[in-house]
Amino acid sequence: MIINSKKQKIYGIICIFALLFSFISADNVRIMIYNLENYREDGQSESDRNDDFRLIVNEIQPDIIIAQEIWGAHNGADRFLNNVLNYENQIYDLAFIDQKADWDSSDDIWHDIGVFYKAQDFRTLSKKEVEIADGYVRDALEVQLEYQPVKDTITVYGVHFKAGNSSSDESDRASESLKLRSHCNHLPLNTHFFIAGDYNIYTSSETAWQNLTESQNDNSGRVFDPIDRVGDWHENENFSDVHTQSTRYNGGGLDDRFDFILISGAIQTKNKINYISDSYTSFGNDGQHFNSSVNYGGNRAVRDEVANALYNASDHLPVYADFEITKPNLVNTDSRAQKFTLHQNYPNPFNSSTTLKYFIQAKGEIELNIYDLTGKIVTTIQRHHNSSGHFSINWNPKDKYGDALSSGIYFYQVRFKDDFSRMRKMILIK
Repeated sequence: MIINSKKQKIYGIICIFALLFSFISADNVRIMIYNLENYREDGQSESDRNDDFRLIVNEIQPDIIIAQEIWGAHNGADRFLNNVLNYENQIYDLAFIDQKADWDSSDDIWHDIGVFYKAQDFRTLSKKEVEIADGYVRDALEVQLEYQPVKDTITVYGVHFKAGNSSSDESDRASESLKLRSHCNHLPLNTHFFIAGDYNIYTSSETAWQNLTESQNDNSGRVFDPIDRVGDWHENENFSDVHTQSTRYNGGGLDDRFDFILISGAIQTKNKINYISDSYTSFGNDGQHFNSSVNYGGNRAVRDEVANALYNASDHLPVYADFEITKPNLVNTDSRAQKFTLHQNYPNPFNSSTTLKYFIQAKGEIELNIYDLTGKIVTTIQRHHNSSGHFSINWNPKDKYGDALSSGIYFYQVRFKDDFSRMRKMILIK
């Protein structure tokens, strides 16, 4: 029987989505932190930064944003939501508490913290101010979000510790972190939570860092650095690839790692929510701008337009990391699947290239194919006999003829022998 091309296309689409929903067992969530440098939009020049912020957010495509230095609810949080994040479409929602100064309840804080999130995937279960600041202006913001596809809860703590490098500044940070650790130690064991934001910490030997990350009698509130890059970050070129402050030379150039996403033990030990290896990114930091502006002489990590936006938008770089949220109803319980893992590509979405990773416990014939939305094989990247272990492949988006692929949704599938396979979705943006 001869099948016409239209039926072939329909059949291909059915096959590709059947494979996708049969084998994908986790969703990816991208969490981003960003110090917005006193963001307010009240008729002043702050509105000029909106185009820069829009470009940056569009490049990163975060699912959750933990933002610092927001100037109140109306001129700050609401306008960033409406005029940056939801400028073209209603995508994000907001969890925000308009903080007041402890010494004067009528005095607005212009260093508020807000949590923005994609409304289609998350909803706010609770939000509250965690008092850690002892009269200083910045407490922590606790937000519990429900990831609606699986009804799992993610708890986010937005922080902005005391700035400065004097002994009294360090003491203030130590006090803030100790109170926050005590609060988090009361969380139920194996709670999935993040402490993220602008820590203003110069070195991992500082007491504030130790309070949060050290092992104590109660480790329910302990957090970990996903990339384990501890040390003296200040003015240290060995950490040039993770510095986040300052984007401008008149602020000293990139020479401090102030902005962190720290993860709880439940995430560290790979429970329901798992950190995706190598996804932690100081966005726009190519490791070549130590003590210089992020856009000086070009930037290898982002195109010039984005580097200029990072320079103009804030004196901090945004930081993001990707996490897998397990979907129990879609997990393949076949014992063979426990010996085979296909990771989400990184970065995703991607432009010039992306990395595909998988783990195979047993030796066998491996085939790695790329499909388009019609179910057609675009190219075969790998087809040979592998040894067991972890494998990483960098892929430039080209078809089997060597021609560059256009923007769109693609799928990559790894097939082990003729036994079973895994497939994931990726997005190419040009």
